[in-house]
Amino acid sequence: MLFDVSTEDPEDSAASNLGSLRAAAPVGEDFSVVIGNPPWTSRKGAKGFEQVLTQATESLASRCIAERAPQLTTRYAHPDKVPDLAFAWKATQWARKGGVIALVMHQRLLVKQSGGWSSARKALFSCIKVDGILNAGEFADDNKLLWPGIDSPFCILFGRNEIPSKDHRTVILTPTVEPSLLARRQLRLDPNATVTLKLDQLEDQPNPIISLAKGCELDLVFLQRCLARIENETAKRPPIQFDNARSLPMTTLGECLNAIAAAQPARGMKKGDLKSGKTRLRTPEWYDDLPEGTSELSAKGRYVGMIDGRSLLPFEKRAIRSTPPLSYFNAPLSLLLREAPGDRKDPARAFLLKPPHGGKVPVIYPFSFIGVPLQNSKNSELFAKYVCLWINSSFYSYFHTLTSSRFAYGRRVINDDEMFGMPMLGPEMAIASGLTSEVEVNKLFDSLANSASKVLQSIDAWIKRLAGFNSDECSLIEDTLSVSYPIGKPKKSGRYWVDSATVKKYLECLRAEINDVAPDSIDINSLHSINDLSPSMNGWRFLAWRLPDDTVCSNAHVIKDRHEESLIHLVRAEYPSGQVWATTNDGWHIFGQIALQRLWLPSRAPLLASMIIAWSDQREE
Repeated sequence: MLFDVSTEDPEDSAASNLGSLRAAAPVGEDFSVVIGNPPWTSRKGAKGFEQVLTQATESLASRCIAERAPQLTTRYAHPDKVPDLAFAWKATQWARKGGVIALVMHQRLLVKQSGGWSSARKALFSCIKVDGILNAGEFADDNKLLWPGIDSPFCILFGRNEIPSKDHRTVILTPTVEPSLLARRQLRLDPNATVTLKLDQLEDQPNPIISLAKGCELDLVFLQRCLARIENETAKRPPIQFDNARSLPMTTLGECLNAIAAAQPARGMKKGDLKSGKTRLRTPEWYDDLPEGTSELSAKGRYVGMIDGRSLLPFEKRAIRSTPPLSYFNAPLSLLLREAPGDRKDPARAFLLKPPHGGKVPVIYPFSFIGVPLQNSKNSELFAKYVCLWINSSFYSYFHTLTSSRFAYGRRVINDDEMFGMPMLGPEMAIASGLTSEVEVNKLFDSLANSASKVLQSIDAWIKRLAGFNSDECSLIEDTLSVSYPIGKPKKSGRYWVDSATVKKYLECLRAEINDVAPDSIDINSLHSINDLSPSMNGWRFLAWRLPDDTVCSNAHVIKDRHEESLIHLVRAEYPSGQVWATTNDGWHIFGQIALQRLWLPSRAPLLASMIIAWSDQREE
């Protein structure tokens, strides 16, 4: 059955564009299944349409919340004027009670925290029983992979039109890119790639959906440990006695900036969109008062260390869309942060700007920079240099790769609120504890002008000492960035086939972990790679081992032997799982996994070690 939802209202052209979202649209409550691919971006239609859409959605959602989730006392506010969320609310009117709702939606529904998304997500998921979500974020920013012409991260929501129970859990499946499958127009829906979460866990920090998609369980636990060290108030002095750096409380980047800033961080000058013709352009009043010699920074310039007048251009007056007050541009010293981190090996993310003539002549910087005018105090410059070092570290890259709702999925920029939430050891704490010194901070900052990799290695070693990270945690950071950093080669390196050298190192780490945790669980000396027995199966890697007493594990898939024919049978029997386990007739135990680089990183070996130990305990009597 088709309904005509069009309408013509010359007195209200904006409302005419609402179509099926109109309150009077001919819908019912007797549909068993509601499926759709609603638009994800705001429609540029009649004047006032976005406001009408927001009002209509808020009215619809509020009625649904009052009926199904009266415990939510916060008034529903529709975020970002988006239409896909509006269709999800409308689907609650179309479907019968218990009917299925399946919609393709933008991935921000899962991961975005700012702009009211957290409360909007809680409201929707409190009114619809969301049973499962397919998170296709890994296919973003490459429109040739899955959905030609679409380069935005998206997800598919599967739910029922009924109120979820208090303890309801949603299964979230995150497919990953496998070039060999995509070449055949196939996609692996791997049961091992699922995570089951309660509604409240979607608001956890770090967001488990992002952290597990870009990393693994070890990354999530490590980030949780770092965030757990943050204190509500910035600690300035270490305890009289402390065991090591790991016992010291951390603060956040935002708190560090607040301690040295003369004003709140703010974006620079933003040009209007001249092509659309709809953006209101304006020229600030202070334009007429700019002194001669006013300079500006180029958005495309590469800046490191301390920037002075030699790196500036003459300022060209033009109409703009927005700008902070002139005081942001004529501070004697400012810390500037890029919203786009760029290549992780380039130390040009944060720098100090010293305008000519002590700030009496302004320097205008563009919107892509976040400016922090510094206080005129003894330690402001030193602490700003300290912050620059943290921002140019691998930990900064790592944290935002696994937590940022935009940067993690190829958008190349970090939201301000997410940027300021990074945990770090405060500068006063670091210096007072003796972990670093004013001389060392100045020396490392001055070295930023040298882009050699040794400089960044020195900064990472410095961060390791200050934060108390151990060698395993540093290896985890580096391994995860090598396959998950969303810019440059790492963006795709996790999709490559793993090489024998990496598997060998992985195997060494696996042996060491099992030997440390449960040395008697398996015969360590028997643990080896068996891919030489199946040379044509280059899409998989297999490990084999024996138990010390030659017993076998119960509930295991049994295959004839370790040779290729048996392994092919095993993989086909367990498809589409990306991991397989088996026991051979002659007493060998087998683990197999897709041979993608991201799955065989040495730092991930402890995860497999724990599974092998647990599995080996299931022995037949």
